[in-house]
Amino acid sequence: MASRTGMYRPGRFLPPDPRVEAPYRLTPQTVFRIGILGFLVLTAFAVLFFRLWALQVLSGNQFLQAAENNQLRLLRQEAPRGPIKDRYGRILVDNKGGTAIKIWPANLPKHGQYAEVRRLTEGGADVALECVGATEPIKTAVASVRKGGSVVLVGNISPAIQLPLQQVVTGELTLFGTAASAGEYPRAIELLRTGAIDVRPLITALAPLEEGARMFERLYAREPGLMKVVLQP
Repeated sequence: MASRTGMYRPGRFLPPDPRVEAPYRLTPQTVFRIGILGFLVLTAFAVLFFRLWALQVLSGNQFLQAAENNQLRLLRQEAPRGPIKDRYGRILVDNKGGTAIKIWPANLPKHGQYAEVRRLTEGGADVALECVGATEPIKTAVASVRKGGSVVLVGNISPAIQLPLQQVVTGELTLFGTAASAGEYPRAIELLRTGAIDVRPLITALAPLEEGARMFERLYAREPGLMKVVLQP
């Protein structure tokens, strides 16, 4: 009688069949490496998520304030002529410092934009130059000057506009119309050439001459952020 350990089991000692694919088994080392890699990936995404959250939620107001403050730039410009003196050296006419502010209404807050202009100019500008000739920018110019101030109308794109008459009368404003120069072009060109006046912030797009018609259509449609376009031949 054969014992249990000596019983014959068919196929136990047969060589493996090469036609049968053996199941793939992960070794403990492979499982450990995959776990470490997954942990590192999750950690990287967690760090990135919390960093974006900190920038947008915790420091959002700080970066917004820094961006708004970056829109203002102080530029010192020498006066075109110095003091005028008599033959005894007494000053008859002297230079007086002033502040020139260029404002883009599109960058002002939607509500209370005129109050923001008056705040920046400490009660309103002395003079506002309106260079478009349409109703909305003329209203902006009138609302931006102080009582007794002046508005110079340069642009004339529209044959007729709606004038805020009550603001002009109650504010005792003076309106000037101008349609020609008095020889200022050489001086203006020199200021541009030397960089004393930087017009790059006024230019929002550079385009070839072939795209001129499309650019005019975009300007006519009042595309937000599109102000001045330079066409290059």
